[in-house]
Amino acid sequence: MTIILSLLYYITYNRIEKALILLCLMLAIYSTYNIYLKKSLFNIKIENMFENELKKRKIEELEEIKRKDNINRIIIIDDKDNEIGLVEIKKNNYKIGKKNNKNDVDIDLKDVKESELISKEHAIISKIKDTWYLIDLNSTNGTTLIKTNNRKIILKNEKEHIQIGDIIKLNNKISILIN
Repeated sequence: MTIILSLLYYITYNRIEKALILLCLMLAIYSTYNIYLKKSLFNIKIENMFENELKKRKIEELEEIKRKDNINRIIIIDDKDNEIGLVEIKKNNYKIGKKNNKNDVDIDLKDVKESELISKEHAIISKIKDTWYLIDLNSTNGTTLIKTNNRKIILKNEKEHIQIGDIIKLNNKISILIN
């Protein structure tokens, strides 16, 4: 408002040079402010797009984790990659070991090669709150878990989250594929 009154004053009293300078100054301020507003709105728009993309990716990641946690089968494979057993998932706990009259296991490996390296109660595959875990039962030789990213984890009386595609190694001859 002050600038407009000054402009009128300079025009009224024949000070055209000063009026033009003041007019140029007003245009420069207006242009700068207009550019600032457009840039601010553009930045807000970009930030919103970025936030939406992050939310979308997070949802996709959660859906992928959920899909990988939806284990349907346990496949037992020998050292020549032959399927020697298949267990369809119908309950929340599967004990792995060697069955005898004193213990009951769900996945019996007493007749496989080098079964002496497998403990009577070697490990459990267990679902806890919609997440599957491999739990080593303090087995003599431990349990090796090979994750889908080829990370190798040796469990000794520990538990580890498992997903579709992970491989459980109990000895040099037997693998259990989580599918």
